[in-house]
Amino acid sequence: MGATTDDFRLAEADLRVWQNRDAVAEVVAAAVSLLESGLDTPNLRILAGEDHAEADEVERFLDATLHDLGLVPLQRRDAVLAVASRLARRALADEASAEEVAPALWQLFAREPMTAEWPGTFVRLAYAADAVEDLPDSSESMPEFMAAAREFLAARGARS
Repeated sequence: MGATTDDFRLAEADLRVWQNRDAVAEVVAAAVSLLESGLDTPNLRILAGEDHAEADEVERFLDATLHDLGLVPLQRRDAVLAVASRLARRALADEASAEEVAPALWQLFAREPMTAEWPGTFVRLAYAADAVEDLPDSSESMPEFMAAAREFLAARGARS
């Protein structure tokens, strides 16, 4: 199932985390790509046509499609870490991207229950992202954020 399935799983993570129109569109586009690659199930066909549906309805068909494909739905924690990995990779692409994704990374962390057990590298990344947003003129905030992003991705290894 290759890269197209990987894109589908990233779209799944975004939907589970953000529950917004952009995430719905991403899941629908990934479903269409799976169909174009030759995968076909009734639920996948429905999912590919859900571009105007609400996130909870899309999530129901997403779960059914994952079942059809023999895949286990992502748990919330895994979805958050997958989204954080994508954002960290984007931050490392260039400093302008880093400034753009830092608030999203902080929001991703801050909206989760504080009772959750998060990897230390994710916590460090989140606080470094907050510093980029809150202290943009600090000469230390951006290098710290970039170092935290590299450390986070290295710790995630093949899962990033």
